[in-house]
Amino acid sequence: MRREIQESTIDGMPFRLHTLLRIVIIAILLLTPYLMGVNTQSTAAKPRTPVSLGTDILTINGGGGAATNGSDGLRIAFNCIDGAEQVWFRNLVNYYDGDCGYGTAASSIGGNVSIALSIQNGSSTPVVFSNLVIWGSTLWDSVDVLALSGSASVGTSMATTTGSGYALLEYTGTTTDAGVAGTYTLRREISYTYPNKYFTENYTVYLPAGSPAVTIRVYKGGDTYPGGSDTGIGASTTTPYRSVQSIEPTSKQVLAFRETTAGTLAGGYSGVYTNANGIIMGSNDVTVGTCYGTCAGIFDLETTPTDTGLVAQFKTTGATYAASGYRYGLDTVVQKADVSVSAAFDQSFANTTANLVFTVQNAYLDAVESATDFTFDFAIPAALTISGTAVDNCGTDTLTAALGTRAFRCRC
Repeated sequence: MRREIQESTIDGMPFRLHTLLRIVIIAILLLTPYLMGVNTQSTAAKPRTPVSLGTDILTINGGGGAATNGSDGLRIAFNCIDGAEQVWFRNLVNYYDGDCGYGTAASSIGGNVSIALSIQNGSSTPVVFSNLVIWGSTLWDSVDVLALSGSASVGTSMATTTGSGYALLEYTGTTTDAGVAGTYTLRREISYTYPNKYFTENYTVYLPAGSPAVTIRVYKGGDTYPGGSDTGIGASTTTPYRSVQSIEPTSKQVLAFRETTAGTLAGGYSGVYTNANGIIMGSNDVTVGTCYGTCAGIFDLETTPTDTGLVAQFKTTGATYAASGYRYGLDTVVQKADVSVSAAFDQSFANTTANLVFTVQNAYLDAVESATDFTFDFAIPAALTISGTAVDNCGTDTLTAALGTRAFRCRC
């Protein structure tokens, strides 16, 4: 419920370094069963016989990511020649540094960001699988394409189709190391809805039958380049979802990794890229042992400008074989750090009273202090109506929310 409303009407993520304003509007809302479910991908995927990705490039929204105002969303490429990836927003790359063969003076390599799977039995040396050559980890035995739809396309060069897309990849790796010997599978489900400024990945890890209890770690990260710059400032959010961010201090463009289920992200690092790579290659837990910046909760953040890197980490301990596998979800968000408004209901039961919480935020304090006479309009989904008098805690500010309508206006 919260995800559907936030993602379909508020394009982007909240920023929590500094809070502009928090407004709570309490209204009597008729919540219908229509809003009880979440459809994260509207384009039906087409199952297919597994096909090796080999040296081909997977592209989603290949015709987008170019408009300087961000109106055509993100262009995303996977499996560039060195096994790396890239994402464009406003025609700027956000992983250091290759462009996967796109544009003038093109380089066939991608950015030095990817995913990794670590398996560890007790205190033994972890086995790390990844598709990024520079990490020096065990490379996957195979990467297969299981499904494609919409603008998702596989070929020897990047496609130029614009629109929503979906892809399902399967990574397989085998190790003979004592205590963890066997074949491990990671299914990576990639979903993008045009023209959003984020895409969603679901990772499902399958252990071999008879596996002893092991620790699973899944990482995404590496050497980042927010807004085409090698410099970033670390930041994070904790509500409504945990995220770790790198903010380019001049353009205020943000690259962030955000959990899709609240409370599941186990660690987030934003700081020097060599530290980011070291965390992944060493199969380390963020904030355990060395703190490179300021450690608080699950986050280790370097809040002065650095040659920036980013890591998101998931972790499950005591994992044994399960036919359904172990699932983790992550959004990759790229956007400007402008003033943003997020909205969320505090519960989703039909025919009940609900709190609709609006949070107006920005990542920089100067924007907070300079924002005066700020007004925003918000329309709740068509399945909802205002059936009681709305009240607020806006103080002397003005709230308009007429009975029988869907529209709110708040002047602050």
